[in-house]
Amino acid sequence: VAEQKINRVFQWVSEEEYRLLIDEIHFSKSDFITLFRHNDEYGTVVIQENDLAEYSEQRRKNVLQCGAKTVVCAAMYCEGSYTGAIAYVTCQEKRLWSREDRKLLGEVTKIISAHYAKNQAFNSAYRSIAAESGRDQLTGLSSFSRFRENVEKMLIGGYGPGHAVIYTDFEKFKRINAKYGYRVGDQILRQFSEYVISVLKTDMDVYFTRAISDHFILFTPCDMDVDPETSVLKTNQEFLRQMKEKYPDMELCVRTGIYLITKECNNASEAIDAANYARKYAAGNCGTGVKLYDEELKKQSDAE
Repeated sequence: VAEQKINRVFQWVSEEEYRLLIDEIHFSKSDFITLFRHNDEYGTVVIQENDLAEYSEQRRKNVLQCGAKTVVCAAMYCEGSYTGAIAYVTCQEKRLWSREDRKLLGEVTKIISAHYAKNQAFNSAYRSIAAESGRDQLTGLSSFSRFRENVEKMLIGGYGPGHAVIYTDFEKFKRINAKYGYRVGDQILRQFSEYVISVLKTDMDVYFTRAISDHFILFTPCDMDVDPETSVLKTNQEFLRQMKEKYPDMELCVRTGIYLITKECNNASEAIDAANYARKYAAGNCGTGVKLYDEELKKQSDAE
């Protein structure tokens, strides 16, 4: 209500999958007031398909999704404050709700509301702990500021050569969030961070962070006898293979830029920028989405 609209509506169709019903829903404050003005003592309001004269056209579309005939909205409250609402939808036929049914529905909603409030409190506490510890809230990885500080120390100390900065992101990841929901999107980002950690050959002088959104940066020793592009490509392809098994319909694509630390490099931002520059020039398809920051790219970057 404070933002005058909600952004997403989902239908729970199974234990693991959410289906997006509408791309965007505009929910005005007046619609909200109209909706909950007729709440009964159980915090519920029944809306029938032929009783929507008070609602705006947009709100009627929002309420009667998928040919709904009857919708029961139950408000959720925590310590006297409104926290959200649950809509129970009947699509096949118009249904009359008795007082006993509505009472039961109100009790179920209170249970859900209590779990929701508990979960929100836990998440809030976790975010505070994560922020204080310099950790990324989603993945548990080092924060970007701490990552840059650690890499800076390595470079200033002259320990940079023999290491690489690997910058990876997911191409068009917003589409994944839009199609499968943020819960699945967050899960993929966590799985990627866990996967990268699992394939590291050492944890000495290794720093790993999620810089922002779906962007990950890794500082790690590199084997000079192995082509870095080939090595990273195999790593990326194996992760994509695992995700394909879990989400057969999902089109995931990663692109990676690699910068091999030189003796002249003593600045973390310079190394990160070089890897990021190479990432932007990585090919768009998943088969070849890896690019090494070489002399040609350096000349091009300097010219720009």
